[in-house]
Amino acid sequence: MFKGVGVSFLAIVLSVSALTHRSYGQDQQALLLLDEKEVLDKRIKLIEQETQEITAVYYLWDGVDIGLAALAAYRAAALRGVKVRIMFDGLSVLDTGKLPEKLKEALEAIIPSASVTRAIFNSLKKNCVEAKVFNPLDFNKLNHYVTLGLFSREHEKITYFKSQNTVLLGDRNWQAINFRMNAKYAGHSYRSVEVLVKSEKAANAVAAHLNNMWDHSEKVRFAKTEGISEQEEEAVSQKMDQLLESLKTSPARVESCAEPISVRSVRFIHDIMDKKREESGMERDLIALIKRARHNITIISPYFSWTKRVEAALNDAIRYHSVRVKIYVPTLSTTDAPLSSAVFELQARRLSQYPGYDLYLHSGQDMLHGKVIKIDDHISVISSHNLDFVSEFINYESGFVIDSIPFGRQTDQFIKQVDSESKPYQKQELSWGNKLAGQIAKWFIEHW
Repeated sequence: MFKGVGVSFLAIVLSVSALTHRSYGQDQQALLLLDEKEVLDKRIKLIEQETQEITAVYYLWDGVDIGLAALAAYRAAALRGVKVRIMFDGLSVLDTGKLPEKLKEALEAIIPSASVTRAIFNSLKKNCVEAKVFNPLDFNKLNHYVTLGLFSREHEKITYFKSQNTVLLGDRNWQAINFRMNAKYAGHSYRSVEVLVKSEKAANAVAAHLNNMWDHSEKVRFAKTEGISEQEEEAVSQKMDQLLESLKTSPARVESCAEPISVRSVRFIHDIMDKKREESGMERDLIALIKRARHNITIISPYFSWTKRVEAALNDAIRYHSVRVKIYVPTLSTTDAPLSSAVFELQARRLSQYPGYDLYLHSGQDMLHGKVIKIDDHISVISSHNLDFVSEFINYESGFVIDSIPFGRQTDQFIKQVDSESKPYQKQELSWGNKLAGQIAKWFIEHW
């Protein structure tokens, strides 16, 4: 009799648990996107389907190709009544003002990504798009260069869609190279990853963060847009229309039929404006996650010069829980940031002798650019945060922590892709310049 009651009670508990899990999961969904063509399709479709509000924040845009086509898509949404806000980092917009023409050309050669012109800003603002610049590089104010604030960048890559309770977040900027469309690097792209999250709770957290970035910081200022002729504005507007129309049949875009899956939980983590060192930010959240590891940690980061706090957390995971730590970074010959790789090389020579670490060097056709951390079989972190000094102390970063074994399997697909293009670490030779710069940067990191 009691046995029957016990079995019945257990069945009821399991049934209630299953129903609760399904209900919870339906409100928390995520999809990992690896192929840049599918990412482009998802981005454009979500823009076209939005009916209430879009906020887009990207570190780098190009104002001549895919980035301009994207701005045209956002503008089209605004013209049909959607509230659209776009934030550019100052590296995408050069405010050279009245500087001599030759000096302007020299600056634009140094920072080629800065191609969002004031004519583009005017076209956006006249067509109901709100546009701001984070920490603009104002070359007309010499005192702008005497503070570390100059180097603080809005490094996030996010688009928020209010009516769809959806967020796209990853490491891809709105640039041709991110979508295999840069003629200078024909056929090449970045080995990147993007996550689509559909969750009212997560979307609200993202919206609150973006509102803070937008409204409550003196570092966010309007771009100067005076002195632009009507002819310039009209030429830009026509080009935007043409590029957006061409996206319908572009080979760079392939229809994505993949749908998000239910996950146990999604948590949005981020740095807090003007309080990176005062309150919990990306590094503190990542360290807390590392402390939860019991079996393995996989880290993929294109730029790697971790702080002593991160290394201490990983060492503790190895020492106290026998965790295996795998780390994937680009080689010195495939990176676009030699200083960061030089710092890692100095760290790697020591870590390769430390039991528990497995180091790998990525040298695929596409440069490694994804920022992924996988902890055990169920925690995935997809973010804009590199495990380096710049991301921790200077730039503003964000990401999603997704707790789900099925989603973890999607993350494993990206890890396997990276692993297939990597080889176990072997000592890399440093030039004297890289060695000196790496030693200086390493000392600075350790003593900050």
